[in-house]
Amino acid sequence: MPEHPRSDEGDSTFERGLPGALRAASDDFPAPSADLVGRGHRRGRGLRRTRNLRIGVAATVLTAAVLGGTYAVVGTVGDGGEPTSLAAPVPSAPALASDPASAEVPPVDGATMLANLKSLLPPGGSFSEENSRGTAREPGAPYGGGSAGLIYRNADGTSGVGVSVARDGGGGVCPPIQVAPHSECASETLPDGSTLVSSKSFTYPSKNTGQKYWYAVMTYPNGVSVSVGVYGGGGEKATTSPVAPILTIDQIKAAAKSGTWAAAAASVASQTPVPPAPPAGASGNDILALLRTFAPQGAAVTNEFGQIGHASMVVDDGKGKSAVGINVQRNMTQALAGLFSCGGLGEGSISCTQRTLGDGSELLLIKRPSEKGGSAQAWTADLLRPDGRRVVVSAINSVSEAASPTRSAPALSLPQLEAVVTDARWLDLV
Repeated sequence: MPEHPRSDEGDSTFERGLPGALRAASDDFPAPSADLVGRGHRRGRGLRRTRNLRIGVAATVLTAAVLGGTYAVVGTVGDGGEPTSLAAPVPSAPALASDPASAEVPPVDGATMLANLKSLLPPGGSFSEENSRGTAREPGAPYGGGSAGLIYRNADGTSGVGVSVARDGGGGVCPPIQVAPHSECASETLPDGSTLVSSKSFTYPSKNTGQKYWYAVMTYPNGVSVSVGVYGGGGEKATTSPVAPILTIDQIKAAAKSGTWAAAAASVASQTPVPPAPPAGASGNDILALLRTFAPQGAAVTNEFGQIGHASMVVDDGKGKSAVGINVQRNMTQALAGLFSCGGLGEGSISCTQRTLGDGSELLLIKRPSEKGGSAQAWTADLLRPDGRRVVVSAINSVSEAASPTRSAPALSLPQLEAVVTDARWLDLV
């Protein structure tokens, strides 16, 4: 699938991280809802996918941190390019505001967020394109979140650097291989129960070329995290060259762990969140549990991932790894009007068959070449019921549509994929 311009091209905030990548799984892997609907709205799909990959503080989707635990020595970015020890203690994690005994901590303003970020960068460099936001909650937002971003230049080069402090962003895991097959990601659990995820990736995580993007997300037990991300060669999309960020991944991890963010994190943690509306759609765990039952007998199942309305996994039946992903939806009749056909959703396919089933459901069986420039293939079964409920499942002859083939054909054939989408058990979830 070709990349499209971002809807937030002019936004100079550099925050980005795991929560966005996880949400993007349903866009990047394999032909899920927005992907297929977007056949009729190609640009809109690209804009939504890339927007979701960004971590914007206004949406409070990237996590930030209340620094938990007891006294510790943490790292900060030093003059010599290596982390230096910071002897200041890390404060104990304040209670979340759901605890009646806790009191709301005053917000940290944007100027302080920006100054804190600068303090963690190697001295002697210059700054430009600065932006920041304080931790105060905006009207209508479930909770606040602070951020800062800038372009940093020194003798070693130029990088876009950003930090975000927010709450409950789900940043404690690496993105699934189905979304970011070329990322070098590691996750570790620290003694206090915090998780530190670090990744060497790219601006477009489905590719292994172009601008490099490295980040670290420190997520604390109370659900607040600090994320620090650095682009090589300038701000996001400033270059297509694979130049490495100025900071090493160890420096980025040290910056995410730094006690510098304690006040901002405490402010975010102390805010009483506005209860969000319950998510619409089936839970990822329920979808994943049912999808798992369709794995070939005896196959190993790995890289499982689920979110509202979507699940994916990688299966290996001894003939090579194959990614399988599914979306379940409701009220899709109007959204797919005029699109649900081989000339619409199946456009550009290797083969496409459309049938009307006995109950009036419409079924598409599609074999499609990789849309990400590789030689992999995605095979898809897409079922739209008369009441608007839809199940669409795809299998790839690789771990990702962006990766090289690992086998000659996907682990599930088109008849097997048809059996998945027509299974009556999905009706209990959709």
